Amino acid sequence: MGSERTQVEVFTTPDGSIPFSGWFHGLKDSTLAAEVLASVDCLVNGNFDECRSVGCGVFEKRVSLYPPMRLFFALLGKEGLLILTGTSDASKKDSAEQALNIWKEFKENAH
Repeated sequence: MGSERTQVEVFTTPDGSIPFSGWFHGLKDSTLAAEVLASVDCLVNGNFDECRSVGCGVFEKRVSLYPPMRLFFALLGKEGLLILTGTSDASKKDSAEQALNIWKEFKENAH
C-alpha cells in the first residue's frame, strides 16, 4: 500500500454530487481544512500512517484527534487513489458505513 499514487480521483455520484466536497467545504476552520489537504497529500505520496481498513477495500485515515476527523478512501490498482468522503463526526461506525456504501456505488457504476 505504500507506493506513490499518480491517479487521484474524488468520488462523484451519477447525479454529480461529491460527498467529500460537501463535507470539506463545510469545515469552518481553515487549519482543519489544511490538515485534510495535507492528509490527502500524504496518501498521494504513499504515506499511509494513521490508516486502517474498515473492510471491503475501504480505508480510513485519521486526520485529527480533536475534533475527531477521518478521511475515507479506496485504492484503485497500484497507482490509483479514490477519495470517498470525510467525517468530523464522533460516530465513526456510521461514517464507515457511509464510506462502504459509496465504495459499493462506485464499483457498481464503474465502466
